[in-house]
Amino acid sequence: MHMADPVTAPKAVGRIRAVALPNEHGGWSLSLEPAILGLLVAPSWSGVMLSLVGLLAFVTRTPLKVALVDRWRHRRLDRSVLAERIASTEMALLAFLLGLAFVLTTHTGWWWPIVLATPLFAVELWYDMHSRGRRLVALLSGPLGVGALAASVVMVGGGSTRLALGAWLAISIRSIAAIFFVRFQLARAKGQDRASELETGMVQALVATIALAAWLIGPLTESSVLLPWTVTMLVMVIVSIHLALSRLPVPPPKIVGIQQLVMGVVFVVAAGLAF
Repeated sequence: MHMADPVTAPKAVGRIRAVALPNEHGGWSLSLEPAILGLLVAPSWSGVMLSLVGLLAFVTRTPLKVALVDRWRHRRLDRSVLAERIASTEMALLAFLLGLAFVLTTHTGWWWPIVLATPLFAVELWYDMHSRGRRLVALLSGPLGVGALAASVVMVGGGSTRLALGAWLAISIRSIAAIFFVRFQLARAKGQDRASELETGMVQALVATIALAAWLIGPLTESSVLLPWTVTMLVMVIVSIHLALSRLPVPPPKIVGIQQLVMGVVFVVAAGLAF
């Protein structure tokens, strides 16, 4: 009986993992939060399926990025072939699941947030292809686009357009605040000055202003609020925590990630209940 080489087997698994699984730990959280928020606002089995589509899309980005980078650099490596095969399989599965969502759901219009977010995904992939995925534009485009998943999950579950827009806005401003803060903290940890304290403070203030305006616009126009007061207060609390932590000694990157994970879970659960 043929036995697998004990040395080459782990290497093969490592090669597959390198081109198939995302290594951005924060990306998992920012990709799951919109889906969870959408399901808390308007739970449905169709929403669960759409959430799986969003998670699979996040995973597919990794082999697709590898394939695009190698094509852009006009090189054909073993990893290029492997990445293309994995990406093709996952994209075919994505298309199948999206088609299934169209067939099974009884609610219409749930797809328009994803269509609106498509240019954001295109921008992120363009930066990925040019190996510039750490640029601020790319870092913002992805999470803002993924935020559309919250809106689609709400709508596929029977929620109103107002609820869908509110969920998208809530998760987007949470993501913007987190991205700028984490970027600032990581720069501090590396002794770099790419992200200034002034820039971070201005963004946190802008996020808080947007949240407050989104809550006020309802009463001022005698219409339903886009963001509940509870969500606005949550944003204010997160902003305050960010500003306070930015004045303290920077912890190891792992701790920064755990802090954001905890804040993300608290925000999503509380916001989902508030809507």
